[in-house]
Amino acid sequence: MRLMGRIYQVIFCLVGLANFALVLFDATYLWKLPYTRLTARDLYLAHAPDLVRRYDPVKGIDAHRFTTAYLAQADHAFELSQAGNYKDAEKVYADLAAMSREVIDQRPGFSHFSIAEKDGTLQVIKNAMRGHFGIESAKDSFARYWSRENLALDRIAAEKGFFDREIRPLMAQNYFRWIDEDGEMRDYFYRIDLWFVAFFLVDFLARWVIAIRLGRHRKWYMFPVRHGVEIFNLVPPHHAVWMRLLRAIPLYLRMKKAGMIPGEGIMPEILHDNAALIAEEISGLVLVNILDQLAVMVRDANPSGIVQSEVAQVTKDLLDSQLDRIADTVVPDVEPQITGLVIHSVYQAMGPYLRTPLGPAIRLGMYAVEAAIKDGLRSALVSQDGREQMKGILRKFLSEGTTELTASENLAVIQNQSSILLDRIKHEVLRSLDEG
Repeated sequence: MRLMGRIYQVIFCLVGLANFALVLFDATYLWKLPYTRLTARDLYLAHAPDLVRRYDPVKGIDAHRFTTAYLAQADHAFELSQAGNYKDAEKVYADLAAMSREVIDQRPGFSHFSIAEKDGTLQVIKNAMRGHFGIESAKDSFARYWSRENLALDRIAAEKGFFDREIRPLMAQNYFRWIDEDGEMRDYFYRIDLWFVAFFLVDFLARWVIAIRLGRHRKWYMFPVRHGVEIFNLVPPHHAVWMRLLRAIPLYLRMKKAGMIPGEGIMPEILHDNAALIAEEISGLVLVNILDQLAVMVRDANPSGIVQSEVAQVTKDLLDSQLDRIADTVVPDVEPQITGLVIHSVYQAMGPYLRTPLGPAIRLGMYAVEAAIKDGLRSALVSQDGREQMKGILRKFLSEGTTELTASENLAVIQNQSSILLDRIKHEVLRSLDEG
């Protein structure tokens, strides 16, 4: 059974990696590369055109009618020119020149290149044609290019080479993308992603049922709380691409659990590095509370009515009978309050980050942190070493203190000095915690 569980964890992580790779590819497909006018699609178009042809429909991308018609007319013009049929070619040249003037006269943001955010590409096309003839006017440059003189038989090969090398690839980068009824650009990636979301959902529900049957949590609804970060796997956002990218968090946690990430992992190790310090601080706070109570008991005691033998025996019997009960019942009872205090402190420290745009994602990630803190503190407070140390503290202070306290002539002095000593010890513990 353990082997099967191990194999399933590996399968899950491989599926998660495949999904994240696909999500990352989709998120960057139309993402403009910094400091350039290019997108990842433009690079794929140059080096893997078949990939673009297959993936464009997923993003709701169609060939733009203008650029498709322009390139078709250009090919027709080259064919007629190479055949020497300039009578028919003249009309095609005129149509191409008119189409060139049309797109040049359009305002940026409202041109045939604007839907694809390729106004910069159009500017590169215009500059290339200007540079080809050394003419300042782009419209005059296109008119000169699409002319019988320029595409004469002795020039057609060179001019067609220039067009195929400099103009055609830039024209091909343009595309048309329909707007859907929700007002956003069409995008059908969610249809692919739904299959992965269904897999993640089945996995989540199955683990929830198993956790309930095995009694791994005190309440049945604690499983989704402790695994709340997996919400990124279970929600298939249509247009919120950044939310899909946050699936890296639950994927990392599962890969770490499956042992697929060596060493201490790649996530920040702040919780791991400070777990001992947190446990030490909580133990110190418990000790301070004990010292506080002892100081109050000593200060409020009435020395006049105390009998030495009775106090010594009663104190010893009470201490011996109650130490195990305190360790077994009292400490677990106060553990939730101590845990709540630590979690509140962590959330207070994370307050500036929770108010950033990534606040919701950080808050979801904190659920896993909260679970780790609860488990760690519970282990620290109820461990055998912790119980023994707490018993030793109580036995040492009470047994040694009551021996001299029961002497009637010294009760008042010892009572006062014991109170001062406990206060000093408490302040030393608090100072040590502050320095730590």
